[in-house]
Amino acid sequence: MVGYALEMRGIVKQFGGKKANESVDFAVMPGEIHGLIGENGAGKTTLMNVASGLYKQDEGHVFIEGQIHDHANPLDALKAGIAMVHQTFMMIDTLTVAENVSLGTKKGLGYISRAKQTREIAAVAEEFGVDLGGAEHTGLDWTHRLGKDLAPSEKQRVAILSALYRHSKVLILDEPTSVLSPEEIKSLFIVLQRLKSTGLAIVFISHKVPEVLEICDKVTVLRAGRVVGTAETSELDESSLATLIVGRTLNPMTKVYRDRSLVELLQVSDLWVKGDNSTWAVKGASLSLHRGEVLGVAGVDGSGQHEFVECLAGLRGWERGSIQSPEEESDGRALTPAAAYVPADPRREALLLDGDAAWNVGLRHADEPSARRMAGLLVNSGYISRLTEKIVEEFDVRNCKSTTRVADLSGGNLQKLLVGRELALSRNIALIVNPTTGLDVGAIDAIWEQIIRIANEGAGVLLVSNELDELLALSDRIVVFYNGEIAGELEGNDADREALGKLMSGVRIK
Repeated sequence: MVGYALEMRGIVKQFGGKKANESVDFAVMPGEIHGLIGENGAGKTTLMNVASGLYKQDEGHVFIEGQIHDHANPLDALKAGIAMVHQTFMMIDTLTVAENVSLGTKKGLGYISRAKQTREIAAVAEEFGVDLGGAEHTGLDWTHRLGKDLAPSEKQRVAILSALYRHSKVLILDEPTSVLSPEEIKSLFIVLQRLKSTGLAIVFISHKVPEVLEICDKVTVLRAGRVVGTAETSELDESSLATLIVGRTLNPMTKVYRDRSLVELLQVSDLWVKGDNSTWAVKGASLSLHRGEVLGVAGVDGSGQHEFVECLAGLRGWERGSIQSPEEESDGRALTPAAAYVPADPRREALLLDGDAAWNVGLRHADEPSARRMAGLLVNSGYISRLTEKIVEEFDVRNCKSTTRVADLSGGNLQKLLVGRELALSRNIALIVNPTTGLDVGAIDAIWEQIIRIANEGAGVLLVSNELDELLALSDRIVVFYNGEIAGELEGNDADREALGKLMSGVRIK
């Protein structure tokens, strides 16, 4: 009888007295794709960081093919056959693909034949169907490409190839689809099915219920550090799995398509914007946003949509074109602070990490009448603290009080605090970028409700998102960026994943 490729028994891991994993049992068979899902802070990544040697468990044991392997570090885990592809791809940008793949192996030390190394890596890539060539790269020249020149999906495949080159027995993927387009996700799933057929055990960490049900054979659900269930995915549907994750039944989101208001809040005409490398990132983009409308913006990363919204937010200038907002006072070059703004990189662009939660909320709410005292000379700290506590409660920001240092929050909770802060503003325009990245289904549901709420109250929402399901669920219209241009526009009730995927890939829809 074939045993488990990876088994974890009674795993306990705590940080500062708080248990991230509490007596967790988990196992995956060879030739199985096993989903690991749960709310933010449920302990998914922590558990797999124990399996991959990044963390040392406080109690319990890790078994590989029936033998105890309590790893002291990631190198021990790699030698034992456990490879983990992290959500942030760990590549050295100045090294080639071949050098990154072989890094840390005996084949990557000292003098070796580069030609032989290239052939070996290419043979592994061909055997497992991990294609990194593409139409613009012929023969084996893709092995000489530098890490800095790779797209996110290519970096991911290099990480997978590195695991295969090491003859890993277990491959752990942490949120592997978070930066991929629909076509790239399809390609990844084809690769995973091929790897599964070779007997590789795959752990698929995700917060995306539909993807887990599509690609995984089994799923284990964690809640507050404990296992609440393991089941065959064939026995579950989206509703039952979501209920397992959050511990309650979620109300189905019903989208109501509103008649488009004639009140125009934003008009962008023929906008030309340069990127960080001084080439054109946005080429003649034009769009309008109306009162009470959610306008979705889609596009593969690097298509120009992020530079576009940075112009609206005042973080980037433009060369030609105009941005007009008839109902908002602005300096002609930006909408903020007249607009609510959730940026793509909140740690860098929106928050003071060393400040506490109330301080960060006050940064955006201090000019409200209720936040002022003594003829507007001082900030009413009591009001800001109460507002912060309200945001924390409504958006379920875990382990957070008004006095909690923002840097001590997890990524998901930091995101919820930021979205709550911005959506609590009374603004006619909201610029929102990837509001639910990395969040669980419960948090996503709460944020979606708030986006719909402010639109129903008359705000115009420009929603830029990598999550197509999010755009399809919320948007009245969706525009798609491709190669710096707006490739097309779809009405919300006519949009679907296939149509969006085509436009995102440069295929024009007649």
